[in-house]
This record gives sequence, structure tokens and C-alpha cells, in this order.
Amino acid sequence: MKEDPYFFDYISTQFGRFFLIFSDTEVKGTTFRTPENAEYKKCSLTLFSELDEYFCGKRREFTTGLITLSDITSFRRSVYDELSVVPFGEVVTYGGLAQRVGKHGGARAVGQAMRLNPFPVLIPCHRVISSNGSLGGYSEGIDIKIKLLEFEKTNR
Repeated sequence: MKEDPYFFDYISTQFGRFFLIFSDTEVKGTTFRTPENAEYKKCSLTLFSELDEYFCGKRREFTTGLITLSDITSFRRSVYDELSVVPFGEVVTYGGLAQRVGKHGGARAVGQAMRLNPFPVLIPCHRVISSNGSLGGYSEGIDIKIKLLEFEKTNR
């Protein structure tokens, strides 16, 4: 069976270009890095305009109906679901998020789930920090994480 071709469109943000990767049937991912194996195509999805509103400080939540998480583990899905309720401008620790999904002592497992998040910003992994208050990591780069946290704090 042939896989649907993937496309990308991007928004110019104060943090650089933010890419939405999609097919005719689903949203495949988001990233601040130029996508590989996808060609440019103007995106008309509502989610694309919602992302633009977010980066303008006008949106706090997203309509995520076209995101598919069918190919991930149930643990990662539970982590992403729980993370999605962390409010704009607030943070949670890796360990706190692990406890919220019933995996006490699972801070590293949560960190791994954050690293594998295919939808940065939509699933706000930038809102997860270490228990000692340090930022931890971020798949899109720590500089972007700092800027996103500052942006959300300023626009609360």
C-alpha cells in the first residue's frame, strides 16, 4: 500500500519558521526545522490558522481533530493527553506529569515521551521542566523552549 505524500506549509514567527507537516488526510507533525521528504503546499486547514493565532498571542488551545496518535504507545498517549490540559503559561515537572498519569518515578519515561513528541507546540512539551526548576531539554532546541515559555508567560 502506497503512503500518502506529505506536504508542509509554514508560519513566520518571532522564533523563526514554524512548519506544519500534513497529508490530504492527516496532520503528520509540527517543527521549527525544515521538513525532509515533504513538498511545499499551501495549507488551508483550520489548525494552520490557529497556529498563526497562537504565535500572535491570540489563542491558548487548538482544535486537534486531524492529529493522529494511533502509532504511539498507550503510555505516550496518556502523557500527551495529560500534558494537553496544562494551561497556557504554566509549567509542570517531568516527575509531576509522570505522577499524573500513574507512573510514579517515571520522570525519565516522560522525558523520553517529550523527546518523541511529533507535535511540538500543539502538544506543549515546552511546558515540562525538571523538578529542580531547570528547563530540562527540548527537541526543538533549548533556545526555542526558553522563548516559548517567556512568550506564554508574557501573553497570559
